[in-house]
Amino acid sequence: MFENAKQLKALAGMLGNLSGLKEKFEQMQAELEKKTAEGEAGGGAVRATVNGKMKLVGLHLDTAMLVAAAGGGEEQAAASRERLEAMIVDAVDDAQQKAVAMAGEAFRDAGGPGGEGDGPDLDQLTKMLGG
Repeated sequence: MFENAKQLKALAGMLGNLSGLKEKFEQMQAELEKKTAEGEAGGGAVRATVNGKMKLVGLHLDTAMLVAAAGGGEEQAAASRERLEAMIVDAVDDAQQKAVAMAGEAFRDAGGPGGEGDGPDLDQLTKMLGG
């Protein structure tokens, strides 16, 4: 009950400065689009880069890994492809998790709630703003 009251108080404070908050939010989004986070899998053999808006903007596949994967027969190639696909998914997921953390930090720096119990979290605020 008191937790909801704290969240409502924090929300009321933010709504009191809605135009300033909207301006900060737009500035934060523009800055996040320029920032990147890199995730990796397979000991760095696969690296994925996403921007702060979670868009995949880069993918690196290690040449030595590709050469090793190309050798062998059809069965080995299929297994290599499956491992490569799994590593790509893992690298993108790793990069996106880092980008989410980066976005949360940017949100707090822009004047959003500072942490747990200090108002709505990033997901709640996104839903409130129609996202």
